[in-house]
Amino acid sequence: MSQQLPELLQRMQLSLNTQDGRYTADPFYCVFSKREIVVDADYDHDRVFWWHQERHIEASKTTERRLEGLRRDGRETGDWVKLAVKEIDCFETACFTEQGCKDFLEIQGHNLRKPFIYATSLFRNREMTALREALMAGQLAAVECKEAANG
Repeated sequence: MSQQLPELLQRMQLSLNTQDGRYTADPFYCVFSKREIVVDADYDHDRVFWWHQERHIEASKTTERRLEGLRRDGRETGDWVKLAVKEIDCFETACFTEQGCKDFLEIQGHNLRKPFIYATSLFRNREMTALREALMAGQLAAVECKEAANG
């Protein structure tokens, strides 16, 4: 990796200086995916469905109608429970460049549910802004090359 690091830093420098910043000061790109969590049906939810607790499957439309009839009549539904779920955003990784996020998704995207890239800002984050500016100026690439020459 140490031999590839200067090349990676040069690509990052070019990308940082030429990429679309999405009208954001000091942009920082994050990959998120969607995850469903069970919530109270009386509050905010994205969908409600019947779930079999033993087989871990959702009910078909036909089974759903039958279960709704049983529930209306006050009868037992067996291992079937009615669930309400909400989709939430889950942080996966962060990159200085949008291309870094795209590269991550190329490798890991198949394991993620509804992945997306979100541009946020490093506003008032002195450490990250200094690191980003050093990358943009090519200062870190020079340090790495110097260490490699001494190594």
